[in-house]
Amino acid sequence: MLTKLLAGAAAGAVVLVMGGCGGDDSDPPASPQSSNGLSFPVGARPLYLPQYLCGQVGPATLEVMADLNQFWQSSVVACTCQSDAPGICQGGAFVGTDPGYIYFDVYALERLDQISGSRLPADMVMAHEFGHSVQGWLGVGTVGKFRELQADCLAGFYVGSRIRRGGVSQSDISSTFATACSYGDPYLAPWYAPGTHGVCQERVAALNQGMIGNLAGALPLQACQ
Repeated sequence: MLTKLLAGAAAGAVVLVMGGCGGDDSDPPASPQSSNGLSFPVGARPLYLPQYLCGQVGPATLEVMADLNQFWQSSVVACTCQSDAPGICQGGAFVGTDPGYIYFDVYALERLDQISGSRLPADMVMAHEFGHSVQGWLGVGTVGKFRELQADCLAGFYVGSRIRRGGVSQSDISSTFATACSYGDPYLAPWYAPGTHGVCQERVAALNQGMIGNLAGALPLQACQ
């Protein structure tokens, strides 16, 4: 059922059909190997102390971070934003550019849970930021919108592993797609503009591409090149 839902999204709900989310035609770096699609040895981790104060996170965030770290065989750290970094979390922002750290507004995650009625959209947002650490450690050199869409694709690749393990409903997937749309660019910003993430259809297509890639047995950078 879920595979049909994802294929249907690619054929119908997704207007823009994407060939990839990496942004260039070069061959991707060698991708980690896995026999079951449930673990990939990236090894992303903090290289130094956090740039900003690293606030404590709640049990739900700890749970998804443990799962993400197990999936990517990494040790990335999640931090709630504190008073020393108001700029990076304005408007419920999430930031995954500090190597090995993800900063986020805890209230933004709570709002996502309340609005969607599912935990998967919030987990997808964290998986997107985690995807930036994966990009850094795999040496992926995409920029601008293509960098963000590849992080969406890698988040979808992780969600695919959750589908494999069971416990993900069609409603969870629909809510996750809707959340990606709500965070999409409201206008057609230049692909290279700082902070541009792609429009709704592009973000949903990238997530969908990653999910289908995992379910089809592809490696991460095969699914998200």
